Amino acid sequence: MANITFSQGANIGGVSQVLMAYSYELSSINPVSFKPGRDWSVMDFLPDSSSVKESSSAGDNGPEHSYSLVFSFNKQAQAMYDAFKRYLGQVGVTRYTDNNGVTRLLGRLDNPVTVKTESDTGNDPTDMNFFKITITWTNNEPAPVI
Repeated sequence: MANITFSQGANIGGVSQVLMAYSYELSSINPVSFKPGRDWSVMDFLPDSSSVKESSSAGDNGPEHSYSLVFSFNKQAQAMYDAFKRYLGQVGVTRYTDNNGVTRLLGRLDNPVTVKTESDTGNDPTDMNFFKITITWTNNEPAPVI
């Protein structure tokens, strides 16, 4: 009988990198390859503002695997928001790496991620004034680790 070890060292929360691309910029998804002159867009964000939530359940058509990636950046970074808002809606795919070094690909050419944004000025001069980005995706197979 094999021993199963659940703890494999440090387990660090948060996300270290978020990359996005339009679906039409890709020539294939497995493996990911881009059309000439296209590449990932790097999303800059506040280091302590990121998280990924995963859930799995039984759906009407089999298993459903859902992901929610959240990150924020300073509201003063209007140029960052202007560049980012082209991804709003269902237009692309996202690659993220968590702080443990695990990289996953969310989205498919025929099932892109959904991106939404909200902002908050806070109530107090010491509150953070930020844009919050939420990327969600549901699929019948888990997001691949790449």
